[in-house]
Amino acid sequence: MILPAAAGLLLLTAACGGGEADDDHDDDDAAKLAGATVAQQFKVELLEIKFEPKELRFKAGEVVEIEFHNDGKLVHDFTIKKIDADAMAMARQEGQSGAMAAHQEEHQKDLALHMALEAGDHGTLRLRVHKAGQYEYYCTVAGHKDAGMVGKLIVSK
Repeated sequence: MILPAAAGLLLLTAACGGGEADDDHDDDDAAKLAGATVAQQFKVELLEIKFEPKELRFKAGEVVEIEFHNDGKLVHDFTIKKIDADAMAMARQEGQSGAMAAHQEEHQKDLALHMALEAGDHGTLRLRVHKAGQYEYYCTVAGHKDAGMVGKLIVSK
């Protein structure tokens, strides 16, 4: 599922367990997340070439908000390949306009969560992860993951 956001600069793809999502089910999940009480809030900075902080810890079933700030000079993204979660994105454009949406569409089909931000932009992700576990997140921009732009969601029971 792709949720449009301000000026198309933020992309979010969310699917339960990486499978195909039912559009009616997705709308219900977004409505539940919109009205849910947020248990924790996090701020994550996207920099050259790292996420700060590198780990986020919370409990399965909790609704959390992650505010992303691309404080770098390059386009960066936040991607998780496989996760059983409900997600909703909100974004506010601050930086230059760009064509990140078109750039990412080719490879995002295989991703469970994907959010891309131009330099200077920020966006917020509201998320409920259903299963405890450790989920690697990384930047899919060429060379960034290999250079160490990775982090981890640590979800406890």
